[in-house]
Amino acid sequence: MKFVSKLTAFFLALVTLLLLTSCTRDENPEDTTSDTAPSSTGAVKTKETMLSFDYEIDSETKASLSFVGKEGKAEKVKVSTTGHAPSEIDLTAVSDKVLSTSDGVVFDGSEDSIRTVDINLDGHLDFLLKAWDEDSYTPFFTFLWNPDNASFVYACVLGNPYVESTSGRVFSNVYSDGAEAVYIYEPSEMSLILRDSWAPSEELEFLSDISQYEEYIEPAEADEYLILVNDDNTLDMDYVPEDLFDLVDTRNDGRNTQQMRLYAAKALEALLIEMRESGYRDVSVTSAYRDYQYQEGLFNSYVEQEMQNGLSNEEALKKVRTYSAEAGTSEHQTGLCCDMHNLPAADQAFKEERSYKWLKENSWKFGFVLRFPEDKETVTDIEFEPWHYRFVGRYNADKMNGLGMCLEEYTSYLNGMIK
Repeated sequence: MKFVSKLTAFFLALVTLLLLTSCTRDENPEDTTSDTAPSSTGAVKTKETMLSFDYEIDSETKASLSFVGKEGKAEKVKVSTTGHAPSEIDLTAVSDKVLSTSDGVVFDGSEDSIRTVDINLDGHLDFLLKAWDEDSYTPFFTFLWNPDNASFVYACVLGNPYVESTSGRVFSNVYSDGAEAVYIYEPSEMSLILRDSWAPSEELEFLSDISQYEEYIEPAEADEYLILVNDDNTLDMDYVPEDLFDLVDTRNDGRNTQQMRLYAAKALEALLIEMRESGYRDVSVTSAYRDYQYQEGLFNSYVEQEMQNGLSNEEALKKVRTYSAEAGTSEHQTGLCCDMHNLPAADQAFKEERSYKWLKENSWKFGFVLRFPEDKETVTDIEFEPWHYRFVGRYNADKMNGLGMCLEEYTSYLNGMIK
């Protein structure tokens, strides 16, 4: 995409403030503002302003971030540490080379443009400096503390970055002509490595006529179906979706007709129509919407079973939480997911079935994603469930599939959240 300059009236207004004041994190002003004077032609020189912020890296080391700039942008950033050789980099030159822009770093006179996070998970602060703002893209310049030589190293440029604390990786989304790519920052290599990329899919072809279902598969309000429910994002016990709809593909074994929210139910109907047309006729829905009370009883029954197998209550709770959600933390309560397979009961053996392989390759076309993938257990905290599918709408499902993200990663990615 083309980056549009943000040197608007907003930043011009900020200049007035910057000319009047500067400060440090320790509230010790360091004002190196030079007075302006008319030139021989009557023009007015632009004031240069410097701000400095101090941080404690550890008990023996302090770091200072100094910004020098004009008109709402910092053109130079100096990073120095006590007791070690300082390092300095001209971000104007770097941004022009890397991202084809010469705007420099956002320079609003406060720490709002600075994020501190321990990327290396080594106990030391690292710095992410906001470069500029776009509606959907906020790149950051990164200064990483290198414990090997006890100094900061300029590392990379990130867009809407967030840190995955379990691995110490930094995910970065980079946009270009409607396409997106995910680069993983590997601290040990101090580099960005391309992991996955995504671009809007071309028109899809189906064996069956699902035209009447398109409005459900690709909902206009797609973000409405991205609700995240887990241990950290819970639902009230009285939460019940208002648009629950009977599923026509509930397993015919005497169980109650299962329900999902309307758009999810109709999209699932289309998925199973196409699946049968493709030769896979034995998959049916065994569980979908569950209210709080039902989930509470189910979870407790699993705990009792584990205790009957010899585990203590504490041990049983810990084990059950890896394969069943406690009431209020189950996305079944949202009405946006279902369990479907062709086995007598949900089992990881389903991954060996040809129908699972079809679902894994095609479910995104109908707005569904495999909610708890095999390679995301450390992120979801739930064991691999090849039978559990979640409706998010085709656009989001396509994107999640292309970028290789589970729902936790994807919502963080969209929010540009540093965790």
